[in-house]
Amino acid sequence: MNKSSVIRLLVVTLVMLSIVLVLQKQDETVNTGNLFVPEVSSNLDDIRNLVLRNGTDQLDILRTPTGDWVLEQAGNYLVDTGRLAEFLRAIAASKTIEEKTSKAEYYARLGVESVSSEGDSTEVALDWGGGDAVVLFGNTQGSYRYAREIDQPTSWLVDADINLSLDVSTWLNTELIDIDVSDVLDVTILHSDGESLNISRGDDAGYQLAELPDGRSLKYASILDSVVSLLSGLTFDQVRAHAVDTEQDTKLADTTTTIRLNDDTQFVFSRFVETDDEVSWFRLGLLPSDQPSTILSTPEIEAFQLAVVGWEFQFANFKTEQITQRLENLLAPQE
Repeated sequence: MNKSSVIRLLVVTLVMLSIVLVLQKQDETVNTGNLFVPEVSSNLDDIRNLVLRNGTDQLDILRTPTGDWVLEQAGNYLVDTGRLAEFLRAIAASKTIEEKTSKAEYYARLGVESVSSEGDSTEVALDWGGGDAVVLFGNTQGSYRYAREIDQPTSWLVDADINLSLDVSTWLNTELIDIDVSDVLDVTILHSDGESLNISRGDDAGYQLAELPDGRSLKYASILDSVVSLLSGLTFDQVRAHAVDTEQDTKLADTTTTIRLNDDTQFVFSRFVETDDEVSWFRLGLLPSDQPSTILSTPEIEAFQLAVVGWEFQFANFKTEQITQRLENLLAPQE
């Protein structure tokens, strides 16, 4: 073989070797940068059930025939749809970053083993009627997370930065009232022992007591404003279904608090105290004015009614204290 033939052979060999290496590299990366679960993305609008579970807890989020999203573990109370949409979009948009182990004995290192009481994985199951997807999410690496489709051996590092909390309260729509403080005309609090107080807006845009006892003053100038401010932007901490036709239904409320708006629309809070543990539960209602509300839109009124009718709510202690304020708590000590 002459020199030129050897050179040509070497060139051909190098070219072929380069091609093989490129093909191998392409094969290794063929699935990186792609959607992790593309079927979720293509069926995002049709998802009707979502189940999250780990070794100790489970949440079932369901889509009702009317299109509302509810949480089974909260008695089918309304879910925070913004939180839910963000969660689903994050899964649908997640892409593969790096292929990881396909060996089952190494799954636990990444937290993508099957759910068990000893494991760290969280299983997310999505159902859209015509199909489903079940994904095991594991440990995090920075803003990325290890994950594996339950019926696939290969695990991946994916760019799914999602909140996998199974705390019921993090999934509920806890907002009850969200109005401007300036829309509140007055607040009346009536206790079952006969004590009542009325907080109304004064001429200086602040709030004042309708009747301030002689020789007494407020504890501090803005104390009434803080009561109204809390009531105008109120969220709950716990919720339960209100059982109808119980002894509690005929029991007079321990405290009734009414928030009256400038257009005469009224929010009404009725507090019932359970005698066995002294826990306060509130029922809420809305009394419309004679004329259409100029503050609340019809959809807002309908959403409020949907959120409160048939339900009882529990608030953090500091909120309960404000909703059921006593006159003496608002006043400075007597000198």
